[in-house]
Amino acid sequence: MILPKTCFYVTNWWVFIASSAATFLGGLIIIWLIRVLNIVCWKKNKVNPNHLRPLNVFTNQIRLQEYKNISFYARLQRFAISVSSGYGFLGKLLGILNILASLGVLTLYVLQTYNVNKNCVLAWKNYLFQAEFSTNMFLLGFFFVRLLGAVDKIAFWVDLNSIVDMLTIPPIIVAALLNSDWQGLKFCRSLIICKIPDTLRYFGILASSERTKVAKMICNITGWWLAAAGAFHLIETNGDPWNVPSNARTISYFESVWYHMVTMSTVGYGDIVPNTILGRVFAMIFIIGGLALFGSYIPLLAEILFSKTKYQGRYIRASEKTHIIVSGCINGDNAKNFLRDFFHKDRVKGNIKVVFLSKNKPSPKMEEVLKKNFASTLYLQGSVLEPEDLDRVAIKEANACIILCDKSCADPERDDAENVMRVIAIKNYMPYMKVIVQINRYKSRSVLQNIPSWRPEKGDAVICLSSLKLGLFAQSCYSPGFSTLMTNILTTRSTNGESAWHSGDWLSQYTNGSAHELYTRKLSAAFHGLSFAVTAEVCYRQLNLLLLAIEFKDPITRERKFYVNPSSKEAIITENTFGYFITDSSRDTRRAFDYCGTCHADILDPKKILKCHCKNVGLFQGNSVIPNPNSIKASNGLASTSRQYDNQRDSIVKKSMHLLEDAAGCPVRDFAFDSTGMFYWSKKKELEDVILDRDTVYEDMHSHVVICAYGDDNTAPVGLAAIIGPLRTSNIPIDELKTIIILGDIQYIRKDWENICNFHNVYVMHGSPLRRGDIRSVNINLCDMCIVLAIKTKFDIDDPFLEDRESILASLNIKATDFKPIDLPDKEIIGGVFNRPGGVPTKGHQVPMLIDLVNGDNVEFVDDDDDDDPDLEVHLTQPFACGTAFASTVLDSLTSMVYYNRSCLSIIKGLVTGTFTQELERQLAEYSRLQPGSNLSCEFLQSSRDRCRVSQLGLNEMPLAEFAVNSQGEVATCSFGELFSFAMRTYSIMCLGVYRLKNTDPRSLCRKRFVITLPPSRFIVLPSDRIFVLVPFHIKLPVHARNQQPLTRPKSKGKSVTTKNTRTVATQTETELNPVTAQTAPYVSMPIEDATILTDQIQPDGFLVHKLSSRNLVVTPGSNDYNHFRHYSNDPLTYNNDYRSVSTLPSVYSHDSKLYEPVSLDQRPLTSGLYERSRERRSKKSKKNKAEKERYPMMQLYEIGSVDT
Repeated sequence: MILPKTCFYVTNWWVFIASSAATFLGGLIIIWLIRVLNIVCWKKNKVNPNHLRPLNVFTNQIRLQEYKNISFYARLQRFAISVSSGYGFLGKLLGILNILASLGVLTLYVLQTYNVNKNCVLAWKNYLFQAEFSTNMFLLGFFFVRLLGAVDKIAFWVDLNSIVDMLTIPPIIVAALLNSDWQGLKFCRSLIICKIPDTLRYFGILASSERTKVAKMICNITGWWLAAAGAFHLIETNGDPWNVPSNARTISYFESVWYHMVTMSTVGYGDIVPNTILGRVFAMIFIIGGLALFGSYIPLLAEILFSKTKYQGRYIRASEKTHIIVSGCINGDNAKNFLRDFFHKDRVKGNIKVVFLSKNKPSPKMEEVLKKNFASTLYLQGSVLEPEDLDRVAIKEANACIILCDKSCADPERDDAENVMRVIAIKNYMPYMKVIVQINRYKSRSVLQNIPSWRPEKGDAVICLSSLKLGLFAQSCYSPGFSTLMTNILTTRSTNGESAWHSGDWLSQYTNGSAHELYTRKLSAAFHGLSFAVTAEVCYRQLNLLLLAIEFKDPITRERKFYVNPSSKEAIITENTFGYFITDSSRDTRRAFDYCGTCHADILDPKKILKCHCKNVGLFQGNSVIPNPNSIKASNGLASTSRQYDNQRDSIVKKSMHLLEDAAGCPVRDFAFDSTGMFYWSKKKELEDVILDRDTVYEDMHSHVVICAYGDDNTAPVGLAAIIGPLRTSNIPIDELKTIIILGDIQYIRKDWENICNFHNVYVMHGSPLRRGDIRSVNINLCDMCIVLAIKTKFDIDDPFLEDRESILASLNIKATDFKPIDLPDKEIIGGVFNRPGGVPTKGHQVPMLIDLVNGDNVEFVDDDDDDDPDLEVHLTQPFACGTAFASTVLDSLTSMVYYNRSCLSIIKGLVTGTFTQELERQLAEYSRLQPGSNLSCEFLQSSRDRCRVSQLGLNEMPLAEFAVNSQGEVATCSFGELFSFAMRTYSIMCLGVYRLKNTDPRSLCRKRFVITLPPSRFIVLPSDRIFVLVPFHIKLPVHARNQQPLTRPKSKGKSVTTKNTRTVATQTETELNPVTAQTAPYVSMPIEDATILTDQIQPDGFLVHKLSSRNLVVTPGSNDYNHFRHYSNDPLTYNNDYRSVSTLPSVYSHDSKLYEPVSLDQRPLTSGLYERSRERRSKKSKKNKAEKERYPMMQLYEIGSVDT
């Protein structure tokens, strides 16, 4: 086809190309010359040019005076940077208009290719040219703005966007001047498509990296594809320049696009082929470049195509369903334990869907869990750190977000840091979302409290599993088996029926007890005005509910307050008081809300207590009564009975309060406390000062706690403060505190020492529980409890069964140790909490032990004489039921409990750790350890220490013996309900369960016990049973009930001390007294002023013995103090540094009206084997001893057995 000379295709094309080339080269030369000139000026003036100084984008951040001194060019440059960078509304608007203008120019080019006849007219008479010229002028203006704002002008000039502008804008200006248009290089405008993803991402439209990659791939292929089609169209329509006549042909732009698509895909239909030589050369170049470009994106295409699995979808919430999001460490075991408790029939409320969000694909075990719960679960791949993944799981419509931790990870601190970042991401995206997070280390809790949107009052909760686990271990030192009892309460399980309670099978009784859980319900108006003790007795005897604690809002501060078994008269049930109940199902707690004093007083069957239609069911309505141990009915009303029992208990409280006060009426002010009054506190001690020598310690220790903390430099610290802290809470009487010995590597213990250095009577023995010499050195056969902690090395272990190898080997080593009589003291230790034989234990299997396991399946290796099925769950195995083994996996159910009732966590912390206050939380978050208390008032200390504590009592021990022992001194059979009523109404002692011998035959040598959690009211308690109890602070347990009888040491190697002109103080009584009848036995007295005061003993924990007035010391027969006096009364007048402090606190049953808190050596070793060492060693280090006397308060001790004449 031959076109006229005046037409579009015969224009002088070289003029248009020369304009673009001149613009590019001329601009480079000018920029280079300006840069050289600036360098010369800088060397001449030694100052930095104003336009090369680093400039601030925001002019409003510059002070006014500095702004006035800036040149006009600098201000203009700042404005250009702000606009070209997309800051502000104007910058974003211009950026979007730039993209739209570029696409508009490309569209006009395509239209011009289809309007050949219109192009054969003058340029200014073509409306398409006019629109194109106007658009290019806008692009030219934006080009200069970007050039002005560019710091590196050369880099800007060779940028792809700039080159496209220079190839398209100068030719349109030349066409306007010549009034003759040429399509030429207008197709290059399609290359601007390659820069669209960068612009969109810069403006925040593309936030995801994956979406950006996909957008870049599509835009790059499209841009170069359209540009290549335009170049091919130009070549074919103009022909080869050297051919005369021309070999040009007419071809549409779409045909060029089709040709390049067929060519790029290597299909090649052959319908369109190049007609010119240049077209064929360009086709060869395009085939090579196109294949390279397309091949570079094949991996990305494969990733996109094959990564879209069923776990890449989106959750669409149904209108009738609510859902929660579970993230963090999600594996088969975690998910199985969580779902089993979350969807339990006793707990689930409503139609809830659980959406798991994890970046990993589900494991085969996890897929099995998902298949079993397919109707109520959904698994999606993603991360809560990505906002788009949070959109996929519909977090804005979720009820809560739960983050699980990895309990078996090698680096707990790293796992906690990841969970904290997940919480931050969720709170940043949804500040008011309820978040429940699990952590491994308590110190990670302080980081969560720094999050501004963290609101515990709105349901946000952090669960420290290791802190709760170690707290359970600590309470088990005073009440063996308590870890199992508490775990049964925290876990939701089903029951086998009422008949199994009375069967002889221990497993059936244990399983039925493990079916109890903790629930909450608002108390009925019938209980308003009653004390907690009366309400608890009514709930247990008549409603079959154990009222553990109450919660109410403070009318002044509007803060929620919790009281666990409060004994104070101020703990009165008021309106809007919520009770925390231990029962089988949440439906049973409805009785506490529906109870009516008028309608339900005579109903014996708790199941018949239903909602009535009475309008007034308050305190003084009807004849609601308190059931007594013999009958549910009574004649007095709730109010009068409550006042009667309160008055009866007040008389006991007044007597026992003397145990907490000194002569000035202040609670034990000679002992140091922390600033919250919740813990005993002492001055910081260096680790080297508490390291014990093996030979010295061997003969002195008994009734202590041994913590086997096996680890090294590659082992993460276990957090010893979480187990030592509950053993040093202020609600424990000072004479009940147990000495703690940590057996392990010194360097490993040093990691935790900074957090426990303020706890007194904590000692360290360098060694290993795998060496029998080391366990003999700490007298492990004489301890009250040995705790073997699990370790987590920083190295990955392929076989999960090997994670507990050290714990299992250490426990087997202790059990296999034979403690020969030659290694033991001469005297016997009377009984123990495990009902050990009358003599000193000589076999390792008699040592009370609690083993910590990382993998619950390893429980089968703990006890070699059990008959458990290997496929049994952890909580059904014999070691766990007996309280000798514990696995962290049983605490997974705590998360769902907190979800259904956020306040349960505070109650659990109070029971497990012994204390929980917001002030303590804030202090630990700020200082990471306890701070000393100063100027603490008596009232503050009294209120801080007035908390119940966990203990364990036998039926032959006071105060339970007052009810269970008959006049002949024998323990009579009684029901658990009768025992519960007596203990609660008389002493405010709450009975939680029974610790029963597995084999009740007296002739059996097996002394293993198992836990029965809250048996029914008619359950018969055996004489050999021990009872789990919550004891109020004001109740002082007799010393013999704690099995803390003193040992008689063999002769020490130290120098003996003889006193002159001495006489015996106490008289020997040969008659063996029954502890039960100790109240009526005659007293043993001595003048207290006759005691010899020794002032050369220093107690390192900063505690003082009370200075006693001149009066008679009264000792109750049968108590530890009485046996102590009997033992030393006939001894010779020569003593081997064996001192004992005078204990003036026999028991709450003493007839003395003014008693003092004792400081007994039986619980606080002060002999040569501990801090003071032997007298010979002290004499060799007189200078050090003098410094210690100045550092610590003077310890005043009383030598028993001799006095000066």
